[in-house]
Amino acid sequence: MSTKTASTAPSVTEKAADIAHDAISDAEDKIRDVELKARATAEQAQEKADLLTQEAKEMASSKLSEVEDYVREKPLQAAGIAFAAGILTAVLLRK
Repeated sequence: MSTKTASTAPSVTEKAADIAHDAISDAEDKIRDVELKARATAEQAQEKADLLTQEAKEMASSKLSEVEDYVREKPLQAAGIAFAAGILTAVLLRK
């Protein structure tokens, strides 16, 4: 009778293998979920970075236009400001 029971019932090794297989399957599912979330977050970050880069380029272009207009309107003042900035830079770099 014990031979019949032993042959039809799953062995301890089979049970352990099933438990291990289930644990691995669960871990794979969790890893897949984490990977999907990480990819989505990275994609959002890339989109945000692209938007900020575009805004920075537009702002720099706008400021450059303002500076060019100022230099055209007041060339002597612009030259004086550039000269003063050069002297200040030289003094700071010497130290």
